[in-house]
Amino acid sequence: MTRLPAPGTPLTCRQLQIVGGIARGRSNGQIGAALGLSADGVRAHVSRILRATGECCRAGIVDHAYRTGLLKGLPPEPRPPVTLTLRRRQVLASMAAGLTNAQIGRQLGIAEETVRTAAHRLFAQLGATDRAHAVALGWQHGLLDAGTPACASPAPQRALGAPQGAQEGT
Repeated sequence: MTRLPAPGTPLTCRQLQIVGGIARGRSNGQIGAALGLSADGVRAHVSRILRATGECCRAGIVDHAYRTGLLKGLPPEPRPPVTLTLRRRQVLASMAAGLTNAQIGRQLGIAEETVRTAAHRLFAQLGATDRAHAVALGWQHGLLDAGTPACASPAPQRALGAPQGAQEGT
């Protein structure tokens, strides 16, 4: 049986590569192929990363990695500017906090199906493949930052892809 690391244990170089793959929206199979591992091997590493970071999901891992500076060297993925609605910003922040659709719905006072629809539209708008990728894109383009709590409505809004300091028009 593999020993799990204690929470707060620093990540290994290999684990940081896996976190980078998750942030890029890659599947376990894609990450494994790039690193010479099986999908099961990547899954085992992800389990260890979850334990070491104290997070509950891949999106939480990515949020943790950006909050703690582990992914500061990962260049932003180029994306055209987009402006997110308040609801989509709330859903994105809640995903970063590791909440499920049901939990997000309860927190925002909306139906789980409404959260699911908002999430799908958010992915399409950002060009994200999954929750973790959406969280990474949010961090890379200033839609999330260290001061963004779950379900926050940061103001002013900044368009995805806009330069730092740019604000949303009226």
